[in-house]
Amino acid sequence: MLTRKLFRRALNFAMLLAILGTVPYIVDGQTQYRHEVFGVTALALILFHCIENRGWFVQMFRRKLSLKTGGRAARFRSLITLLLTISTLIVLVSGVMISNVVFRFLGIPYQEFWHYVHFASGVAFLILVLIHMMNHRR
Repeated sequence: MLTRKLFRRALNFAMLLAILGTVPYIVDGQTQYRHEVFGVTALALILFHCIENRGWFVQMFRRKLSLKTGGRAARFRSLITLLLTISTLIVLVSGVMISNVVFRFLGIPYQEFWHYVHFASGVAFLILVLIHMMNHRR
């Protein structure tokens, strides 16, 4: 039990570091390579986090998207997690669309539209991560 709890805390800390590793690109224009590597690492850790917490997703869909059931706090947490999932997917898709380092082999031509989508969804993602973390603090 303690080992699993320690593992989850380590996973959460690693996710936080990877997510924060992408932020300096916005502030000081770090190399795009570093930004993309941190982003892919963060998304891999987030995917693993979702797999680890798949019971929550199953429970949410069994209760018909618990936005309709439960107390106000439970509905708020469910809404934030749902919005966080959507913003993560948007960051992922837009990141692949504008990548010119990690996903260069896909040969996707750069379109400025995806850059704006990636930036806006990235900011929303950071805000939602903060709210998500505050909802799950112990």
